[in-house]
Amino acid sequence: MAQEITSKETAGHESSLMPLITGFMALRVVHVAAELGIADLLAEGAKSSEELASKTGAQASTLHRLLRALASLGVIDELEPGRFALNALGAQLRTGLPDSVRNLALMYGSEAWRSWSELRYSVQTGPRRSSMSSGWSSLSASPKTPNRQRYSTKPWPRSRAKSRSKGRVDEDGTACSRCKATTPNIF
Repeated sequence: MAQEITSKETAGHESSLMPLITGFMALRVVHVAAELGIADLLAEGAKSSEELASKTGAQASTLHRLLRALASLGVIDELEPGRFALNALGAQLRTGLPDSVRNLALMYGSEAWRSWSELRYSVQTGPRRSSMSSGWSSLSASPKTPNRQRYSTKPWPRSRAKSRSKGRVDEDGTACSRCKATTPNIF
């Protein structure tokens, strides 16, 4: 018999779901920052949102909002109103560093983002519709998949572990431990 849950019992618990409900926002903010190369630009030193807009070709006021969102997530620091600096967390988005996760941010924010948007369809019907339309369905996609190659030809995190997981491999045949740790294997 199902137990009835009262609103008194759930009071205060709704906030615990908020990070899960709004998690896509953080992904998109980090993804756009990776696309624009914000971490590489801030590695040169602190910059204003106007300076960054000029270097990225972005619109200054909307880039400022993106930078504030990055600061609220702890990815960069806002030193004073409108002036931003790179911190240790954001440095992981720099290009060419051995432990960079920039390529993961790019992949999860694009192909994986589109693939997971089809979750309801997959749950209801079985087939992975996104794999049919985009040629990329999950991290278990073959390294030869054209869309995946775009990311796997660039430096990936060094922390890889051999895995018995279902095909989540990088171009050298080793599993990406960060991918395995953050991707639920529900299919």
